Amino acid sequence: MSAIWLAVTAFALLAAVYVVVRAHWPRPSRTALRDSPTMRQALALQRRELEAEASAQGLNDAEVQALEEELALDTLDQLPAEGSDASAGDRLPHRAAPPLLPSIIAAAAAVALAVALYALWGEPHARTLADAARLMDAARAGDEAASDRLRTALEARTSRQPNDRDGWFLLGHVRMNAGDFTGAASAFATLHGIAGANPQVDLAWAQASYLADGGSISAATRTIVDRLLADDPNRPELLEMLAMDALRQGDFLAGARHLARALGQPMPDSRRRIRAEMLALARTRLDPERPLVEVTIDAAWEATEQAPWLMVFARPPEGGMPVAALRLPAQHAQTVILDAATTMIDSASLDNAGPLQVVARLSQSGEANAADVEAVAEELADPSVQPHIRLRLGASPTLATPAVE
Repeated sequence: MSAIWLAVTAFALLAAVYVVVRAHWPRPSRTALRDSPTMRQALALQRRELEAEASAQGLNDAEVQALEEELALDTLDQLPAEGSDASAGDRLPHRAAPPLLPSIIAAAAAVALAVALYALWGEPHARTLADAARLMDAARAGDEAASDRLRTALEARTSRQPNDRDGWFLLGHVRMNAGDFTGAASAFATLHGIAGANPQVDLAWAQASYLADGGSISAATRTIVDRLLADDPNRPELLEMLAMDALRQGDFLAGARHLARALGQPMPDSRRRIRAEMLALARTRLDPERPLVEVTIDAAWEATEQAPWLMVFARPPEGGMPVAALRLPAQHAQTVILDAATTMIDSASLDNAGPLQVVARLSQSGEANAADVEAVAEELADPSVQPHIRLRLGASPTLATPAVE
């Protein structure tokens, strides 16, 4: 930042020095200019051109004289009139230079004004802000100096330009990286007031508010979360947040439901493993005698294909809306559980759903109604006995004979 201020001041000083020097630079007198051979030659050339033009146009003497008089008036300040001797009395003195001290004072005032205006309207942190992307990466990597430098620049910028949307957005994320969750929530709230609702801003605002409140969802944060869920009910960041809040309050069923839905969304494998372990722990706190169906799936797909999505759900034998459903990235062998944590709506449960049929699908798109391969189990009369079903999904759309244990 100091380099920017030094550059601004240096340029202002150079401009002031130039003005003062030019104001006091010796200038040739008017007589020197009019006696200049170059000026005399130029006038003679103009007279010859005038005579040639008059001859070509057939002008009379009176018209030629009028043109010569006009030419003389135009060059009166540069050449003496015909017949003058250009004596010393005819010479004009050099134009007087302004006093030196007032010129210096005026130049200093101009420098001070230029620096003050730059402080008001300029960008003293221009170099830092131009390097914001690199500094953000460094801040995420734990470089506290880079984080502090960028935060200082952004706070100064948003103070001077309170409606700078990009500035508030970056400031919120810089504060988040630094662990200042309250400050981050304040920055995102300000940005929301300027730009209105925006999913990207609202998500960051909700996360900052959640962390600022110690890992719980306040009423104000719930308003933001509900607005985001209305736009996308399966956003994994929000589902994880809701799950953590529910588990913190001892509501293990709600926490398990949110985690099961979150696992059905794309996320890094490392993060998925942690969420799957949390779901397993939450299930240990549920009623061990609850109705459930344990389903083991052996799946195969072409080696050239990307691993598809696996969808497992329990529905009435005649078809219709599933009672419980789960979506996960497919593995060649995996066991899933359909229970209260995977019911489609809060009021649904496996113990009063009646007979059920379990269906497993592989789908590259992962859409609920899309099935590249499907296997359907035999009807289950009573899921309260916690049956174990094994299904095989091959690379071709053939139904395997399921085993019920």
